Amino acid sequence: MFSYGTGPRRVCLRRPLFLAPLAGATEICFREICHELGAGQVCTELVSARGIRYSGLEACRRYLEIDPKREGPVAIQLFGFDPEDFRYAAAALLDDPRYRHMAALDINMGCPVKKVVKTGAGAALMLDVKRAVAIVKAVKSIIDPVGIPVSCKFRKGYAADESTALDFGLEMAEAGVDLLAIHARTQAQGYSGTADHQVTAALCSALRARGYKQPLIANGDIDGVESAGRILAETGADGLMIGRAAMQDPFVFERIAAALYPETFSETERREAEACEAGEDYCRRLGLARRYYEALADRLGELRASREIRAVLMKLFAHFPGASHLRAQISELADRASYRDFFDALEANLKRRYSNPCD
Repeated sequence: MFSYGTGPRRVCLRRPLFLAPLAGATEICFREICHELGAGQVCTELVSARGIRYSGLEACRRYLEIDPKREGPVAIQLFGFDPEDFRYAAAALLDDPRYRHMAALDINMGCPVKKVVKTGAGAALMLDVKRAVAIVKAVKSIIDPVGIPVSCKFRKGYAADESTALDFGLEMAEAGVDLLAIHARTQAQGYSGTADHQVTAALCSALRARGYKQPLIANGDIDGVESAGRILAETGADGLMIGRAAMQDPFVFERIAAALYPETFSETERREAEACEAGEDYCRRLGLARRYYEALADRLGELRASREIRAVLMKLFAHFPGASHLRAQISELADRASYRDFFDALEANLKRRYSNPCD
């Protein structure tokens, strides 16, 4: 059992596998699927602390919606640059019964998007350690009495060749963050290039050498069992956070969990996680896509869901036979009826190609 935090709301997870926050993807329907497939903890999309302060919780309701009974332990993620915004937002969340069951409150210090960093938020906080510390302390002043843990995610550094994560991570640990996650790329890299997990290993060693007990979670280029096992072994990290790979293949949680944490699986779950023939894998993805669309349409309405699910489906079907043709079709789908027809036609094609694997 993996756990973090020190208060009465200490978080205990079945396995230390985290779904990274992904703008436009990690809403509650997708998070529920990832939880069922093996993610130990999921996270909301980033929510503006200033938006909560000046526009109220209702304005952010769609991005704040959580349901721990459906999606398991879930952290609410805030971004911003003003400690007072965070203090207000944390208090507002605790005062609202819809949100006080969050597992943790996560502070975004790693978003590389220009419209976020230009305000001094996201990865820009790595350029202002004092401000980052003040934000952590502002949040903890509100939620420490309740015992909810505080986590933060940051990057290797800001500039292209910069590596400041070691000093920054130690400052966050000293400020009292209960769990740290590092994306081993710089802000300048965004999501390009290769994650440098040497910095993850260095930070892990430094934290332990100085006696800090907070878990460190590795993020970046984790896309399967091999990369997951290697990064854990090379860095000494306490767990893994998976983002873009989960959009393309939510079953990645299932495979990693079965391989690295087999004691957390029942026999039935282990059998389901075993590698299957290509046709069967395609059918599982298709079944997941059907379920995801229907849930999203029920939540957002079929027209909005039809637009917003496209990016996830294009990634989910990226390795299907005729993937380029499927992408073109998906871009034209506009309502529930057209999606259902698309899924039915794709299932029929898989049955012809793989001798009824979906039966």
